[in-house]
Amino acid sequence: MCCFFSYYYYYYYYYYYYLFLFTGVYIKCLAKLHLTGCSALASLPDSIDRLKCLDTLHLSGCSRLATLPDSIGGLKCLAKLHLTGCSGLASLPDSIDKLKCLDTLHLSGCSGLASLPNSIDR
Repeated sequence: MCCFFSYYYYYYYYYYYYLFLFTGVYIKCLAKLHLTGCSALASLPDSIDRLKCLDTLHLSGCSRLATLPDSIGGLKCLAKLHLTGCSGLASLPDSIDKLKCLDTLHLSGCSGLASLPNSIDR
């Protein structure tokens, strides 16, 4: 019985460790995310705004990426956004104007992008 309890406790502990790991508790301080060349990437999760410390996001060469989620405006520390070669990108969300720290935006090769949000020139 003692061994069973010990095993159960061990399993219980590691279950919650991995639960926290995959819900973003340990990666919320991620500063740089490079997904360059992920040609199969079609979208980003709406929960991307949980990455509060993210300052650099490289999505260059993600040719199937059609749009960015509105929640991207919640990335208050984002300074660099690289979208070079995202030919499937049709639009940018209006929430991009909430990225007050954004100083670099690479859009070369985004052939599907017809226009920029009106709020981007403010």
